[in-house]
Amino acid sequence: MNPKRKANCLKLWRQNSDPEYWKGQIKVLAENDYCNGANERTWIARFDYFIRPETQTKIVEGVYSKRKSTKPKIMVPMDEPHAL
Repeated sequence: MNPKRKANCLKLWRQNSDPEYWKGQIKVLAENDYCNGANERTWIARFDYFIRPETQTKIVEGVYSKRKSTKPKIMVPMDEPHAL
């Protein structure tokens, strides 16, 4: 593990050292379609993303609990309501 990863992990562990908490955090991302490639770039959340402090804040705030899929929606321009 490189020094930056180790520092991030230690910082997070000092904030909460309960293994059940971390299992829950991992579960949130694991169950999120977007974080598992269901997005326009087929991007997948990896370990480095998980250990970012801002990612942990988003998990706690419920950002990833709300996002199930990113299937494109058909958008109708406001000035052309019958364009379809």
